[in-house]
Amino acid sequence: MRVTPIILAMLFLAACERSPAQQQMHDIKEAADDRADKLEADGKVKAEPLDTQAKALRTQADQAGGYEGKRLDVQAEALEKQADLIRAQAHDRAEAVRAAADAQVKALQSR
Repeated sequence: MRVTPIILAMLFLAACERSPAQQQMHDIKEAADDRADKLEADGKVKAEPLDTQAKALRTQADQAGGYEGKRLDVQAEALEKQADLIRAQAHDRAEAVRAAADAQVKALQSR
């Protein structure tokens, strides 16, 4: 008896199909990854203008020199720290979304 390539392909596809529970777990993780990626991207978008302002202030500080330059450097550093905090917060939120999805998947697996 010969097994044709079409039959082999059908057998392979049947073996690869997910059960409804597996599909649900996959969907949960995929949705969480999408949401987490969006949170991190939003954080980058929100931080970018602060980075741009900080860079401009650094340039002004170099040109001004003296106490005015030091004052501008302090402002630039504060903006850079704000941008870093925004990115860190976005990352932490994204990780929380992923962790919640993992917990939900583990709860489904334990049923």
